[in-house]
Amino acid sequence: MDNWNVLRTKDDIDSLMGNFDGFHDSCITGIHYVTGMYVDEKKAMGNDNEKSSLVVTFQSQWSKPITINFIQIKELNINFNEKYFENIFGVDFYIKEDFIYFVVDGDFDEKNFNQEITYIICKKVMYKQD
Repeated sequence: MDNWNVLRTKDDIDSLMGNFDGFHDSCITGIHYVTGMYVDEKKAMGNDNEKSSLVVTFQSQWSKPITINFIQIKELNINFNEKYFENIFGVDFYIKEDFIYFVVDGDFDEKNFNQEITYIICKKVMYKQD
């Protein structure tokens, strides 16, 4: 993909976090999700997780907009509650056991998932900044 930067290491993630001010005072402005699910010609359901992706666009009060493509989704939870102002104060963004974790404004416990926070767990991440 043209102009996309691939995150492969902690240093790559740290660079992105620095370029986007740690996502402080940012918000999600758009989401496009491809599940990898399909119905074949025999009307059977199938799943090709290799094709799953979540493209998220963020804007910030401090940085240029950024678009992140989370690929090969293992798990995701997008929390939206109209009662609350949906700005992001910060994120945890890290690699653990071959997965990339992106957690918005919350404590994340892998054994006891908190459904009230936004988090994405995937295999690959690419981003581009306008």
